Amino acid sequence: MELAVDLGTSNTVAYVRRPGGPVEPLFFDGSPLLPSAVFLDGGGRLVVGRDAVQAARSHPERFEPSPRRRIDEPAISIGADVAIEPLLGALINRVAAEAAAPVTEALLAHPASWPQPRRDVLHRAAAAAGVPRARLVPAPLAAAAAHLRRADPGPADLLVYHLGAATFDAAVVRCHPGFEVVCSTGLDGVGGQALDDAIASHLRTRGGPADLWARMDAPATAADRAARRQLWDEIRGARETLSRADTATVYVPLVESEFVLTRAELNALAAPLLQRTLDAVGAMLAGCPVPLRPFAAVLLTGGTTRMPLVSELLHRALGLPPQGFEHPELAVAAGLLDLVGAPPPAPARPAVAVPASHQPALAVTVVDLIELSTPSYTGVTLRGELHAGHGVMEHIFPADADGRLLLFPDQLSLARQSSTGTTDPLLSLPPWRVRNLGPEESRYDLDLLVEHISAPPEHWLPAFVCRCRDIVAQLAIFLDLEGTDDLIGEHSTIDQADDALRRHLLDPTARGARRRLSRLDLDQLRDDWTDLIALLDAAIHEVPS
Repeated sequence: MELAVDLGTSNTVAYVRRPGGPVEPLFFDGSPLLPSAVFLDGGGRLVVGRDAVQAARSHPERFEPSPRRRIDEPAISIGADVAIEPLLGALINRVAAEAAAPVTEALLAHPASWPQPRRDVLHRAAAAAGVPRARLVPAPLAAAAAHLRRADPGPADLLVYHLGAATFDAAVVRCHPGFEVVCSTGLDGVGGQALDDAIASHLRTRGGPADLWARMDAPATAADRAARRQLWDEIRGARETLSRADTATVYVPLVESEFVLTRAELNALAAPLLQRTLDAVGAMLAGCPVPLRPFAAVLLTGGTTRMPLVSELLHRALGLPPQGFEHPELAVAAGLLDLVGAPPPAPARPAVAVPASHQPALAVTVVDLIELSTPSYTGVTLRGELHAGHGVMEHIFPADADGRLLLFPDQLSLARQSSTGTTDPLLSLPPWRVRNLGPEESRYDLDLLVEHISAPPEHWLPAFVCRCRDIVAQLAIFLDLEGTDDLIGEHSTIDQADDALRRHLLDPTARGARRRLSRLDLDQLRDDWTDLIALLDAAIHEVPS
């Protein structure tokens, strides 16, 4: 049996395909939506879903409504300190138990902008649930696969916009064929729950004694907890109603009043939050490290995208009417099974560089040690990823005051520089924070590249050529090298070779990839690479040993 799981912030969704059968959703207590909630009972057993929500009424201190929101915390206190992996694993285990059959292949969705530590937590959670060989898939790829069941755009780019209960994610997926995320972004704490908070604040201004509202803000009794739960149910129901109607009524317990909420009021409350998502999308597109094709479609996933204002703002910003799914909460889980049997995603393109005006306080998350050789220099440098709210990502490298890439003759020289009290976010990291993937994955012999591609294409090493292309593209953006668009941009000879080689990596028997390679102007390719490497060579500052 093939199992697909979209472990969301608010709800978990799963689809299965049994041998010889169709793709079908799993139902939990009659609904395809399993609340992503966990409760620790008195016996130390983890209870999930609606049972957890019910149990929390009497012991709220043992309840975690959304473990995924706390994925960066090693342990969560719910009557006892429980590691995050067992909490997420309990949800995955409930899904597997509902499937009631041995799992032959399992796919788990995750936001494309998640850094590696978060994906590692999800891997460990799957193992804790007895699913040790789970395959993690960026959610936008699943959304694209689901879309291709109803329309095949051919080679194209798709923009996937996800707005759920408490997370926003967006990504550009390239279809050529297969799927590849070429840039992504995300915001934590942005979604339906934030809109509910805004509605509650708005209703508070409409009337009712402050002490009664305070009792629902910080309930101390069972009656107050019931009132708070009823209030948020009323608000969420009204918000969902306003996706279909112009007005909705919200009953506020304790205050014992009914308030009419209009769609215009909701739009006014939602506009600032939705504008943040549009700003993030704009920054992602402006900083995408590869030239983008015209979008074949803008896809909406996540229940909060049912708000008409989401489509209106996106249409206005992008000039293309977004396309929703009949059930936007289910689209990702359903699309995952379309990827079963497909090769893994293509090697990731460089992550999007977001303008500083869009960046809150930044922190280095992943740092790779890079061995770099050019015709003039050989040494080591560092490549890091910055993150803001675990959403937008940016590759960075150490640079001197003139913006040139710092290249150290060896690791010892780099270590000496790190110990001088530098303020550079990469060089100031302790050595144990630096990841060395190994000689092949971290070595970029650009001085050998032109010689390598002077041989016939059938003798090339596709992974080596593609890795070199990726590091040079990242450095060209970081160093703001002039004159690289014609050399490495879309439709350039280097881009055509890279596209053909990535197709070859996905399927070494692909005739189309071989035909594209045979049609390349190899002399032009070598000349372009020579010019590109020369530009990079001139932008390096070698640090004396």
